[in-house]
Amino acid sequence: MLRIGAEAWRVITGHCLASAPEEACGILLGRQSGAERRVQLAVACRNVHPGDRRKHFLIDPEQQLAVQREAREAGLEILGFYHS
Repeated sequence: MLRIGAEAWRVITGHCLASAPEEACGILLGRQSGAERRVQLAVACRNVHPGDRRKHFLIDPEQQLAVQREAREAGLEILGFYHS
């Protein structure tokens, strides 16, 4: 089961609305315990797809690595990704 905290949900929905009509994309951070994953943070990322960003997305690889390092330092893990 995936549970998304209220603040993370606010980030996701706000990012998707602000990015329209292009695809929004980001990273979900939190902790996993057994079969339950709790998303504590959602990190809005840049869509760097070189083509039509209204139909495709590509998370900026440099930003993805930076978020991964920050998550590890905070004791969190990448639980997944989102896109609109």
